[in-house]
Amino acid sequence: MGFPRAKLARIAGINILILGVSLASLDLLLGKYFSEAPALDIPAAQVDIKSTYETSKIENSAGIHIATYTRDYNGHRPYRNAPRNNKLILTVGGSTTDQRWVDDRLTWQRELENKLGIPVLNGGVDGQSSFGHLLSIENWHAKVLNPNYVDKIIFLVGVNDVRFTTSINAASGNRYDSPTFLEKIRSYIVRRSFLVSRFRAAFLKLSILRGSGLAAPNGVSQIGYGDKNPSFLREPVKSVAPKSEDYETDEYKHLFLRLLTSTKRHFKNSKIYIVQQQDPKCVLDEGNVLIRVSRNELHGIDAYCSALASIYRAQENAIRDINSRRIITIKMYQDNPVPDLGFHDGIHTNSLGSKAIGDYLAKELTLIAQ
Repeated sequence: MGFPRAKLARIAGINILILGVSLASLDLLLGKYFSEAPALDIPAAQVDIKSTYETSKIENSAGIHIATYTRDYNGHRPYRNAPRNNKLILTVGGSTTDQRWVDDRLTWQRELENKLGIPVLNGGVDGQSSFGHLLSIENWHAKVLNPNYVDKIIFLVGVNDVRFTTSINAASGNRYDSPTFLEKIRSYIVRRSFLVSRFRAAFLKLSILRGSGLAAPNGVSQIGYGDKNPSFLREPVKSVAPKSEDYETDEYKHLFLRLLTSTKRHFKNSKIYIVQQQDPKCVLDEGNVLIRVSRNELHGIDAYCSALASIYRAQENAIRDINSRRIITIKMYQDNPVPDLGFHDGIHTNSLGSKAIGDYLAKELTLIAQ
């Protein structure tokens, strides 16, 4: 005589319920649902994690290369020198500031720290633009840092702001800047759930081992997290796409003004450095826009490089309008301190590139202070 189906279904249901309650209890116990860290409310910011990655492809290394990525309780990557009741430098930016695949000891913040002898906090958030930087300054950094100890704030900006050359509404619904209601719910669970975070970490490591690139942030025109640079042209070619007129980037200029004004208000004694980042795919010099990648390899490269030049001009217009001696521009895109081999996917740096940025910024900050 067979086992009654109704009884079997009832037993299975009870077991599934017990398993679900057990997993939910475990997730509630080990998750971050009761954490009060402000960074948890910043889209895509990482909090209280430690991960390791095998990054030999990114580092062009024949042997195994392990990178450790750490974020503390406040959402910052660690620093080596001195406690937080001393002067420090805060760095804000997107993935090129975060440097997910570069070891904690080898980021450009650590190199800058070694050169200047002052703690450097890494507040980079993957995919974040100036819209997100404004959110981070007001709802994260200003809440966890004593403004009297923040000597300098460095914004490494440019690439992620290209999405704003058409309209500031490009941020609408973007999970990194202005997420929808459903995206906020998703983000809340992903950021606080122990089980989901472990699954995502395992999936990420598997993707790296398989050599799979990650999807590029919403609205960002770039080669994503890959392990291979595009083929750079031997001689740059002039872009055929026009730069935006000032009125076309006026909305973005006002957004950037809000970012500068808010940063000045929250950190009254800090010097603010706007570092306009280097993109190896573009050459921007004295108003000229040139491309270094074939149009066949990267469609839209002309429009992208021209848009990047337009963004930098809008930033400079905003800085000129605010007219503050505390705000200083560093045109990294003109100096191009990072060699091509210092990038691993056409925009993100490996440890060689991060060291070059750290050395460059240390020299620039020292020269400016003289």
